[in-house]
Amino acid sequence: MSTERPHARAPAAGAVPDNLNEPHAERVLAIVMAVAGELAVLRERLDTIEQLAAERNLFTAEEVEAYSAPAAVSATREAWRKAYIRRILRVMHDTFPSTARDDAYKAFVEEVSNGPEQ
Repeated sequence: MSTERPHARAPAAGAVPDNLNEPHAERVLAIVMAVAGELAVLRERLDTIEQLAAERNLFTAEEVEAYSAPAAVSATREAWRKAYIRRILRVMHDTFPSTARDDAYKAFVEEVSNGPEQ
């Protein structure tokens, strides 16, 4: 999995806008917009891969759905997911740095990072 993100935008800088006149709502909106931006880039890349695979008869959507990742691939994906969740929650960490040391915060990040239970 490449770590380069040529289509991704640079991280936001500067003060958080105050359009909603509610600081907590602004933080939640910032998180949602960060996730939406990441999802849009991912969807474009996935569509490109699907188009190329279809043009070249490489694999089908059914094969993708049936794929079972080896342990090493699963571990790499889990590490990426944890880093991603931490990046998305950065706005909360930056706003409330003391919460990063709080056990409840750490437990929440760990729970979200691990994804849905199998």
